[in-house]
Amino acid sequence: MARMVTQLLILARTDTSATMTREPLLVVDIVDEVCRKAQPADGKLNLECRELDLVEDAVVLGNADYLEQLFLILLENAFKYTPAGGKVEVIGALNEDTVAITVADTGIGIAESDLSRVFDRFYRAENARFRSGMGLGLSIAQSIAEHHGGKITLESTVGQGSRFTVVVPLLNKEDRVGVRSEREQAHAAKKKDLIGHM
Repeated sequence: MARMVTQLLILARTDTSATMTREPLLVVDIVDEVCRKAQPADGKLNLECRELDLVEDAVVLGNADYLEQLFLILLENAFKYTPAGGKVEVIGALNEDTVAITVADTGIGIAESDLSRVFDRFYRAENARFRSGMGLGLSIAQSIAEHHGGKITLESTVGQGSRFTVVVPLLNKEDRVGVRSEREQAHAAKKKDLIGHM
């Protein structure tokens, strides 16, 4: 219920173009946190987060809470529509001026006739209606991506699975100074604290 309320609040804010607090962020920190939080509840799916080292220096100008919700939506969708024994992957890729995070699954897939509508508010593909839901998640995810100057692309084949790729522009190099060092300082402080309790 709390997650649904959060998503509806985000939807309302993006609809009204409310000001979104932004700051330089390391994408890998957000994705790492999402991979930690979004483990499949029943343990019947295999989640693999890989190639994130390729994006460890990728800095974007964004809102951490909103981006976390975006990736949680995509992962929860993958879990929901992937049968037991299937696989869900989170994959990082870095381009010249964008960072891409793909959520891929071996689930039920989406029919070609539905691909152009899955990001529409309240729309649910015919083969997805056996699961509960309001049909808002992907619309919210796309809205968050667009408010970060990015987009979500989709490739899917019925019976084979889907690949949702979030593409967000990188922050200019001159504006990234200090972000990496702040992260390293935080990690060093955490390590020191752990050693202090040994």
